[in-house]
Amino acid sequence: MDKTDKIKQIFALLFTNTEFEKKELKKHISDFDEYLPALKDYLQRVGATIIDNGDIIELSLDKDMSAFIRLLKDDEHDSELSDVASQILTLVLYCGPISKTEIDYIRGVNSSASLRRLQLKGLIEKIRKKNNVLYKPSVKLLSEFSVDSQDKLPQASEFCKKIKDLLSLKDDENE
Repeated sequence: MDKTDKIKQIFALLFTNTEFEKKELKKHISDFDEYLPALKDYLQRVGATIIDNGDIIELSLDKDMSAFIRLLKDDEHDSELSDVASQILTLVLYCGPISKTEIDYIRGVNSSASLRRLQLKGLIEKIRKKNNVLYKPSVKLLSEFSVDSQDKLPQASEFCKKIKDLLSLKDDENE
């Protein structure tokens, strides 16, 4: 087995488990210390690093990438919901499963970016029914409202009836 294969093996072990005891690694790859510098060099070029505390070796992002990921996660997950996202969330929560087309029609604008952000936050889920993509509230979202189903939301049926009436007007216009 050549040097490249050994480096790939070490990386694969660290990638699947991120953290290993050195003595455990030595059981799988006896001369892994010899290949570690080359792996560290490669990882540095792709924004990762190896943390070595003597007994344990761990695959990690380098400090620049860690800061970048933290910023990205803060933007995507921890920010408050915009008015647009709140509108979409209300539609999905009270009338879901609902299609993007229906959401766009009710709002009068494209909702793709907000739907994606809501999915990334884990508040809505995308499902497929036949040839249609629909959005429904996630378990996480329902738990935020302390309910175990959409039917238990206050005034859900009244709100949803009004929305469905709006959507039936759309169908009448297309005829």
